[in-house]
Amino acid sequence: DSLTEEIVDLYRMCASAGVEDFAWLNHHRAPMTLDEVRAFARKRGSEEGAGKCLWADEHAMRTVASTADAVLLLIDEQAPSSGSRSGRRRGDDARGEDSRFVMLGDIEPSAQDSPGGALTSPARCLILHRSRRQHFSPVRHRGCGLIDIMALPEETRALWPRLRTLTCTAALPPAA
Repeated sequence: DSLTEEIVDLYRMCASAGVEDFAWLNHHRAPMTLDEVRAFARKRGSEEGAGKCLWADEHAMRTVASTADAVLLLIDEQAPSSGSRSGRRRGDDARGEDSRFVMLGDIEPSAQDSPGGALTSPARCLILHRSRRQHFSPVRHRGCGLIDIMALPEETRALWPRLRTLTCTAALPPAA
């Protein structure tokens, strides 16, 4: 029930702008009211079939992150990388950021706002991977799905620009 009229209006704006992921709102059987959108969002692809349910959009992902008190680290192989021909053609690599690695949610403001910021309490993340299909699959690290960010190897954290300079001053729990 976290969907509000404001969010549905944003969905409609995206659909009218031609954003591909919101084309479901342009269908002749598209949900029209907030209650219909909520019912549509509750449908499962395994029961309804492909294209007949709402896939994980940014709002849904942020809701999951907030509920889990974690950030989502997305690995999206559908997005262009800074080293790809399409990325260079559009100038995506100007800042050295790779659009395949996206972070949703917030870590401690003091840590993310200052270079070399230190976490004073362990921050957790869920890593989701999208290959060539439409859905994201969870990634496990050492058998865990909900992962302490500082338990990730430094090379892995460096893939997400906002995690590159983090350090942790809190004691980490022992690895499972």
